[in-house]
Amino acid sequence: MTHPTQPFNKVEHYQFLVDMIRLLELHDFSTELFWRVYDDGILRPHFIVNDVFWWATSDAEEIVPEHWEILQQASKDLFELQSQRKISSLEFQRPPSPRDPTYDPLDWPVLMIDVLYTARVRRMRPQRPWLNSRSPAMRKVFEACGPDRDPREEG
Repeated sequence: MTHPTQPFNKVEHYQFLVDMIRLLELHDFSTELFWRVYDDGILRPHFIVNDVFWWATSDAEEIVPEHWEILQQASKDLFELQSQRKISSLEFQRPPSPRDPTYDPLDWPVLMIDVLYTARVRRMRPQRPWLNSRSPAMRKVFEACGPDRDPREEG
């Protein structure tokens, strides 16, 4: 795994982590987040995006300070999509718990920050089966992340 070559500033890095956690809290996001400490001793967060870009594949994207603007824009765009939902979005301030029998992640675009961030960083669309299961408005946002993909490369 490659890491930025600029000098490491511990204070700035930990401020980034705090800011990132605050932003993800707005998305009620915690289940697909992974933390790792590499040989350099630095705590590095990742989004787990298994089976989204390639079928039957473990996959993660590191969340780095250099992509802070991408994460913020993904957040903004998903909240905009959320505000356009046709079902009564005013009923809930936050998505219900995944344990709630009424929970359907397709009803909650704000929960897709991991995939949108990753797609924009990689400049790659998610694989077709994942994309085709989303609303037309959400598909449009993800299709803008990169060129059309050959289905054979998706696994």
